Amino acid sequence: MTTVLSLPAPPGRSDRLYAAVPLGGVLRRPGQPAHRILLVGWGLGLLLSLGLGLASIYYDWSGLPLEIGGVQTYVTVYPPLVLCTLLTLWFGFWWGFIPAYLSTFALALFGGMPLPWALLFAFADPLGLAVLALAFRAAPFRVDLRAWSAFLFYVFAMFLGGLLGSSGAFIWSHTNRLGLSQFFAVWQGWWLGAFVQGVLIVGPILWGAGPAVLRWKRSLETPQRWHAPSGQRVGVAFLLVFALIALFIIS
Repeated sequence: MTTVLSLPAPPGRSDRLYAAVPLGGVLRRPGQPAHRILLVGWGLGLLLSLGLGLASIYYDWSGLPLEIGGVQTYVTVYPPLVLCTLLTLWFGFWWGFIPAYLSTFALALFGGMPLPWALLFAFADPLGLAVLALAFRAAPFRVDLRAWSAFLFYVFAMFLGGLLGSSGAFIWSHTNRLGLSQFFAVWQGWWLGAFVQGVLIVGPILWGAGPAVLRWKRSLETPQRWHAPSGQRVGVAFLLVFALIALFIIS
């Protein structure tokens, strides 16, 4: 007889808030229909992230020049980040971390980066995802963005996450011996591309598909309903994030 992990929660405001699905719990019970669908979709998403990550370096989508109002700017197109952001906000940090890390790691190796640097460099995009997960874990804003306050909070979190994730540009520029102007193009393209993709692509998907995904999540194993974390835990988490940033810059 199949054991149900958790009963569907009645609809309510907390259903629309950030709630991670335990990856370990799903992996331990892959036979459940909802778990099987999630794992198959996640596996396909992981393969898609790897392919699109390699395509982004093969077709040189990094630091594309773009003129806005007569000002030269640079934007990087990195499709895996779109998928990994959705996975993070809908299902939890680890669901987005693994494909984000592996796709960035594969990209780095394909680009000729030495293995030790590639292992560190691959944390860049997950660092930005960690900011998003922490922000929505700490504040009671709707993940489907169907409120102006939630949308504005998301825009701010995306901006901060893009900036922190772009710390990987230091390693990319160092290992490829780029000059100052080239470094600026890579760095600006990284954070601006992440921000633009997050607002113009991920945002509408969260708004349009979010309610259906959140309803479907009730068939999965979920943790406790949203509750405010302690200030101490949030403080420790952000200190760890900034410690990683310092490690990027010092390296």
